[in-house]
Amino acid sequence: MAQSVVFWNLFSKTYSKQKISDQKAYEYKLQKTRALMKPTDHVFEFGCGTGSTAIYHAEKVKSIHATDYAKGMIEIANSKLENGGPENVKFQVGTFDSLNLEANSYDMVLGLNILHLIPNMSATIEKIAQITKPGGYFIGSTACLKPTGMYKFKWLFDGLAFLGILPKVYFFSSEELASALEENGFTIIENSTPGSGPEVRFTIAQKNS
Repeated sequence: MAQSVVFWNLFSKTYSKQKISDQKAYEYKLQKTRALMKPTDHVFEFGCGTGSTAIYHAEKVKSIHATDYAKGMIEIANSKLENGGPENVKFQVGTFDSLNLEANSYDMVLGLNILHLIPNMSATIEKIAQITKPGGYFIGSTACLKPTGMYKFKWLFDGLAFLGILPKVYFFSSEELASALEENGFTIIENSTPGSGPEVRFTIAQKNS
């Protein structure tokens, strides 16, 4: 985790300038997410990066608490709130382990392009379930690399992460992701690949009441 934080801190300015690789898929995910949002909703986003998605969704909900473990990312995110940015968005450096989050306190939890960068996916899903209200949603976009051809190059990914060239990537399948959600009281509403390649799963899951 420490090596990944260093990588993202160093990479944050470059990341903020990158163009979205698949605009059509990105917009699909945004609209599917916004369709489930209500004006009374309190939203939590982990791995928010430079905050663009949180700011985009702000007008649809009561509040958004968006976090990232890289200080560089949050500094850029906070700069976007200056000069008239939405007042209902709070950016904070932190992880599930470092933040004091109340149980059943969020109507929606967003984890976009982040679960495959966290050491224990199952433990993270358990924490998501703890803070999500009954009937609330988890929405994620996750690289499920275990069943793909990339898995045989895991050793290369690990080596590049050790050298600080890439962030550490963790391998699991879309079936393992779905099972972790179901075991923690979620029902899968959508598990699709909207144009992002077969390894990137877009997931909508609702916590059972």
